[in-house]
Amino acid sequence: MDPALQELLEISHAVGRDEDQVQAGGGNTSVKTDRGTMYIKASGTTLGGMSEDSGWVELDLEAVLAVVLDDSLNELEAHAREAALVERLGRTRVSGPGDRPSVETVVHALLGRVVIHTHPIAVNALGCTEEGEAYLRDCLDGTPDRFLWIPYCDPGYPLSRLIRQRFAELGATTPESMPFALVQQNHGLFVHAESPREAIARHAECLQRAGAMVAASPPYLAEADRDAARPFLMALRRAHAALTSGQELPVECHTAPLMRVSRRPDLDMVAAVPAICDAYGEGALTPDQIVYCGPKPLRVASTADADEVLAAARRYLKTHGLFPKVMVVEGVATVLIGTSIKNLDANEVVAASIARQMAGALGAGLPIRYLPQRDVDYIMNWEVEHYRAKLMGGLAGRPLEGRVALVTGAGSGLGRAQAWGLARAGAIVAFTDIDLEGALVAIAELGTEYNGRAIALRMDVTDEKSVANAFDALLTEFGGIDIMVNCAGIAPPHELVDFPVESFRRALEINLTGYFLPTREAARIMKQQSMGGSIVCLSSKSGLEASKANTAYNATKAGEIHMARGWALELAADLIRVNSIAPGNVFEGSKIWNDDYIAKAAAKKGIRPEEVIPHYVALSPLNKEIKGQDIADATVYLCSDASRRMTGQVLVIDGGQVMVR
Repeated sequence: MDPALQELLEISHAVGRDEDQVQAGGGNTSVKTDRGTMYIKASGTTLGGMSEDSGWVELDLEAVLAVVLDDSLNELEAHAREAALVERLGRTRVSGPGDRPSVETVVHALLGRVVIHTHPIAVNALGCTEEGEAYLRDCLDGTPDRFLWIPYCDPGYPLSRLIRQRFAELGATTPESMPFALVQQNHGLFVHAESPREAIARHAECLQRAGAMVAASPPYLAEADRDAARPFLMALRRAHAALTSGQELPVECHTAPLMRVSRRPDLDMVAAVPAICDAYGEGALTPDQIVYCGPKPLRVASTADADEVLAAARRYLKTHGLFPKVMVVEGVATVLIGTSIKNLDANEVVAASIARQMAGALGAGLPIRYLPQRDVDYIMNWEVEHYRAKLMGGLAGRPLEGRVALVTGAGSGLGRAQAWGLARAGAIVAFTDIDLEGALVAIAELGTEYNGRAIALRMDVTDEKSVANAFDALLTEFGGIDIMVNCAGIAPPHELVDFPVESFRRALEINLTGYFLPTREAARIMKQQSMGGSIVCLSSKSGLEASKANTAYNATKAGEIHMARGWALELAADLIRVNSIAPGNVFEGSKIWNDDYIAKAAAKKGIRPEEVIPHYVALSPLNKEIKGQDIADATVYLCSDASRRMTGQVLVIDGGQVMVR
């Protein structure tokens, strides 16, 4: 690896994996080589995620400086100028996996060999205030060779032009004569040096000094009232569907939002502290806040009902041209709104950083400086930031992106497979099971990339209170439900004459009552939301064609299909679709197909236990074993807009063993 590229990775990882220093896709780094080129972060990527194979581009430094020093660009209208800048910088590209260089390439070209640009919370707590220059100059030992304050201006070329002018005023013609720390008002920190070690040390010094200045501020930490927040989340979900679907039927909204009351105490504090709550609604502090969190939050009173939330959201949409991304319910909670998990995560990180900046500023007794409306409008219409936001937090294009789902029996077998399938299709999923540990393990096995989009909840599907508690927890966390999948079930393997009545009754409770109670709870919420929904019941081929020595299973699986058909008729007026899946024999990860069950199946068929699975597979014309993923694919289909005109139907996934007529 090129040593200069290795240095770029070193400084990028040093600052890019700490949300106190950079948030979402913010910040950038660069290293100049001894062959006249410059490595720099690619636009729309993250510093922490940069690697030898991703996240950077190499540029011709002389060609970049030719663009930076071209004063004729300043004569162009703002957006024409930035379009020309993007095009010309694209022509300076020498190599690299990235598509476009960072938006601040033109600033990096003016500075020393190694450059680090971040948006540190401690620095911005001072830099986003009316008196920020004086306080930062004091805490950074602001002599001309150490610190330079840059008033806010448009990012990119205008910022580079202003820095050139300030350097000229100081007579700073070489990197050694330039101030090593530059802070732009309402933006962030630039440091530069000859080596990575020196640049990292200088950057750390700035953060330590600024942090000491705001450390005395009160912590402002308080928990949001999650129970009180629930009706506002549901009202906001309904408002989103009503205002953004563009169609008469809100269930066909293709950008269903995902919302949560943040679990981060540094964001919960916004709702709980009046000074910060009031300040948070006034405007935007930084370009990142505008891009990820919108120009300002939607504010509603704690007494607002669903109609008032809808009216407030409609006014916001009319004023700002977009649906709010942050809603502050005064004295209750801060609600985040996103069109995808990735979008929501970026929203949360940036919103939390803004809240902490406000806490630091107010705690130090400094008046907050909001960006003027002209600057807000510029960022909202800036193509470069739209490009970055699209790469960092846009829709992932998965069929269930942004939907909220609950799956019963998700700790093992088919339930686990369905929950995994929904999560991989973009939904946020509550894995519910009477075995909470099993649900937690299922989430862990799903993978760390799904952290934050899967939660485990204990649910005994036969107990009314347990079911209600699980749904309460889901609503408190995410504000609603779009998808409900019934999977919990048992299959006691007894001949009729030997069937214990207790075992029969237990099967009725789990397989029938255990579908009735969760479905009733989901339907109540979906009707209240007025957003439609999808309910899927996992039955079995045995619900269509009885199998030998399976009395309870045959009866309950047929009953599940018939219950689902009745529910489909009842709930159709609310655009809640109810469908069933009748899987064939699924052995993978099954608790039903345990050693005892297989032994009894072998005795019933007159074969050896090791022959049972091949025997059942061979019963289907396709002669292929059915996997959990096969059923999960059908579930995703039934929960997606691709099946929007299906209800009361049964999909048979059994390799052709049962031909439904």
